[in-house]
Amino acid sequence: MTSFRSIVLVALIMLLSACASLQDFQQMDTRTRTEFVCERDSQVRYHRRQVIDIQGRAAEIQQALLDGYRLVETCTTTTIEPVDHVCMSTQEGGQTMTTCADSEVSMIKQVCRQTPVAIDGDLEKQKRQDLLALQQAEAITADRAYMACFNKVGAMTPEQAFQYHQNN
Repeated sequence: MTSFRSIVLVALIMLLSACASLQDFQQMDTRTRTEFVCERDSQVRYHRRQVIDIQGRAAEIQQALLDGYRLVETCTTTTIEPVDHVCMSTQEGGQTMTTCADSEVSMIKQVCRQTPVAIDGDLEKQKRQDLLALQQAEAITADRAYMACFNKVGAMTPEQAFQYHQNN
């Protein structure tokens, strides 16, 4: 029952605020406080983001392998210089005078095209394997960072843990 209560407390704290007060830290049990701090630890978050980024890149390669091609986007920027012909008529002494002038207004337009490009299946498979190995290594590094944080913060007083959290 205590672990369920801890989980609910952590979830509630995370929902209510990304920042907790010193009083909140003093009211948390050691495990809840440690989990709260380590889930937000900058090193842990960095390595977890790396894992997610690598997963995305591996998924893109997997899709290219399934399709047999990759879309390559090429963009060109062009300057369009339309010429506006403006005329103005005025009357002077019973005569109508018309004056015309050209007004150039430049616009910059970017045009992008996606072109399918064939892939080298063997090369893409190797790149995917390399990424999966890197993902696994990053996941291990993230776990190690979490455990290092957990061991460090778990031994701290609420005040020390709060200070660590504030500085991290």
